[in-house]
Amino acid sequence: VPYKMTEGNKSPKLDPALQEFYDKHNIEVSALLTASDRDEVSNASSVNPFRYRFIRLNPRYDSTETILLLKEELYGEEPKYIEWLPEDSFFALPGSFALSSSPCFQKGRIYGIDVSSGAAVSTLLSNVHDKIDPSPRDVVVQKSKSPLRVLDLCCCPGLKLCAIADLLPSGSTVVGVDISEHQLALCSKIVQKYHIDQSTRGNAEHSIGTGVNIQLFCQDGTTFGTKEAGVYNLIFDSRVALEAELSKGDRKRKNKSARGREKKRLKLIMAKELGSQGSAKIRDDRIVVHPLMILSPLLKK
Repeated sequence: VPYKMTEGNKSPKLDPALQEFYDKHNIEVSALLTASDRDEVSNASSVNPFRYRFIRLNPRYDSTETILLLKEELYGEEPKYIEWLPEDSFFALPGSFALSSSPCFQKGRIYGIDVSSGAAVSTLLSNVHDKIDPSPRDVVVQKSKSPLRVLDLCCCPGLKLCAIADLLPSGSTVVGVDISEHQLALCSKIVQKYHIDQSTRGNAEHSIGTGVNIQLFCQDGTTFGTKEAGVYNLIFDSRVALEAELSKGDRKRKNKSARGREKKRLKLIMAKELGSQGSAKIRDDRIVVHPLMILSPLLKK
């Protein structure tokens, strides 16, 4: 949103709807900024006034090569490694960095994701990946090799969803649920880009996150997994999407028959998940939890 400092009190000028929300709750944004922050915002451009833009490396590409390519895009400036996150993939770039026009972003080498989302994923996964090596740039050690099921409520736009999938053992499933069909369309495109599309997903055969299935449901998260949920609307399954990607050959887009086959496969998968055709009862080992919590084998028992 447009974010500029107003004259006089150096208070940020926000989108009217956002400003109305802050006013309603008696929140003065300028009071939350330090003196250096206020100087940064007042001198910044209206495109992106913040000091840093955060990114996460796609683990299916060589990280050293990606950092070198980013350094070239930054005209020799070194991306700043985020040391306080245990995962070895978060970096800060200058706030003026144009992510959408970055070759690294376009080719799927980097995700545009905030560190707060990365912190949430790392914190929750530490319940499973329970040993963190304190040495610099060391990834979270995967202590559990058993497949896990993770439920991400309000999953859109899908960047945390991808972060979770990149860290789980092979054979795991990440279930994303969101009530917005429009936002889920964007979410499926992001998953498609980083996990399915052969030109942007990287080397899927030599990476963590390989063999993890991602499912997207267009549902109300407050009733998902309960008797009140009604008909389950599975709109995306990464196994089905990968099959479609491999079968389309040189075609840039799926034809009508391919889309029909994909919809049929999703219905068959959903019927199997539910246990019987048309039933609204979810399988017993599917447990509803708060956003991003882990379904461990012990918890399922």
